[in-house]
Amino acid sequence: MFYLALLLLALPQSPVKGPPGRLIVLEKSAATARLMDTVSGRVLATVEVGDGPHEVALAPDWRGAVVANYGRQTAGSSLTLI
Repeated sequence: MFYLALLLLALPQSPVKGPPGRLIVLEKSAATARLMDTVSGRVLATVEVGDGPHEVALAPDWRGAVVANYGRQTAGSSLTLI
């Protein structure tokens, strides 16, 4: 399985405080974003996103994220709010 982008959400040196040990994994082929617990490896949630998810950005208050979807090699792209 190919994971296009990984973003560790709780880096020790990060100025943003939030739950430790969380990871958002984007899977391009399945067009999903998964919230995972890095300690147990457990999937906490899976969310469908648009075609070709590529990057994810977390809200400063940890209440949401935005996924940039590149699409399928055609004009146009989208954002998914989580």
